[in-house]
Amino acid sequence: MKFRRPDLKLLVLCIASLLFFLYGERHALHDSCDFVPVYTGARCLLHGCNPYDTSQLNQQYFQSGGRAGELLPWPYVIPVYPPSTFLVLSPLALLRYPVARLLWLLLNGSLFVTAAGLVLSVCPRSHRWIATALVSLILAMSRVQLAVGQPSISAISLLVIGFYFFRRGHYLPLGAILMTLSLAIKPQIGCLIVLYLLVRGIHRRYAVASVAGALALFLFAGLILRMHPSSADWPSILHQNISTSLEVGGINDPRPANTYASMFINLQTVTIVFSPDTREYNAAAYAIFLVFFAVFITAILRTNTSPDVHLLMIGALAVLTLIPVYHRWYDN
Repeated sequence: MKFRRPDLKLLVLCIASLLFFLYGERHALHDSCDFVPVYTGARCLLHGCNPYDTSQLNQQYFQSGGRAGELLPWPYVIPVYPPSTFLVLSPLALLRYPVARLLWLLLNGSLFVTAAGLVLSVCPRSHRWIATALVSLILAMSRVQLAVGQPSISAISLLVIGFYFFRRGHYLPLGAILMTLSLAIKPQIGCLIVLYLLVRGIHRRYAVASVAGALALFLFAGLILRMHPSSADWPSILHQNISTSLEVGGINDPRPANTYASMFINLQTVTIVFSPDTREYNAAAYAIFLVFFAVFITAILRTNTSPDVHLLMIGALAVLTLIPVYHRWYDN
């Protein structure tokens, strides 16, 4: 009886995936601080309260079985997600918080490992070892996202899996649905990549469908919030929350003196060194981004299309999306 030689690359990936899950499980079941605002926000969407009012989110958290010792102060996890995020996560909001948190952990982890495996599968066999090492490193670095229940991990995973189907030309409706969900959860992550698909004409009909679907989810969720008196003014409260998060000492304040600034990887952490004025450092950051984006557009126009070129361009866009809007290091 002959035994097949074990695939060492697959073994390395499996070990990295196991460590990824073990670290996430050890911390997520006692933390998941980034899951709290989207879970309680989804409950508010279902129960008619305001997903941007932290007092109402607190009420939903405790009513669903959340424990006080695991709830971080709201200024640390201020709710700034679009209404579509709550709509996508609303099935989880039907469950008690401990159960929903566990399912969120398993769902996020499974999606991310699947996305990592698909990325590895499109790499040339001649470079498979270095690709395996890099993918395993990404899994190791992303354990914080899994541990805190960060929705970006699902948005990234859904985007990668959807793009894989687009690249292969198979299961295109499913790919469009996955991209729709990614855009609905965190539009800033995949918007440029879907725009690239539109411009390049890569299954354009399905790319348009994903954008239209995400917009429809946003409008429908916003309409639901408008229908309830306690959340009818959600746009103004959301805007206020975003402004509060960017104030001096706020969770998204890029100033070097801010405790959280060291976690950011967006351009504002650089441009604010030259000007403390909010308008000026934001304008400078956006101007630099536009320069990089113009260079990218020029490269597109001068490059012939091919599957390998598309992968290279998507990689560049993934980096560009981190520049203009605040991102923490574990979102990279």
